[in-house]
Amino acid sequence: MPLVYYVPEYERDASQISLNAERLLRLLGASGKLAGFRYAVYMVEQVRDQPENMLLITKRLYMQTAEHFNTTPSCVERNLRTLIQSC
Repeated sequence: MPLVYYVPEYERDASQISLNAERLLRLLGASGKLAGFRYAVYMVEQVRDQPENMLLITKRLYMQTAEHFNTTPSCVERNLRTLIQSC
């Protein structure tokens, strides 16, 4: 599924602007200083690479993210909620 986003005039002349998960989140107003930012970047990349990860997000994707960052799924959920509220 392609992602569509606004590109300012001054960036349109730049060669092939890539939209990665980090850039997408920053365009949405997410702060990279929050712990949930790293979790969200990882989760967006996992869904991009394996769309079936959208199914059972709390049981599969939160657990996978928690294992990757050596934390708990509840910590991942709490930090994502904080990130979302900051946007």
